[in-house]
Amino acid sequence: MQETDTVARDGTTALLREGFEGAGQLQFLKAETVRLAGSNVTG
Repeated sequence: MQETDTVARDGTTALLREGFEGAGQLQFLKAETVRLAGSNVTG
């Protein structure tokens, strides 16, 4: 029973970590898009 709990907890942690990393990448891509769009408008 305990082993299953540990596996479940590890899986949840991994999913959360992946979610956070994915969100960070989305923010970065959004910022890059805005920056590139801005440079296209000004240049």
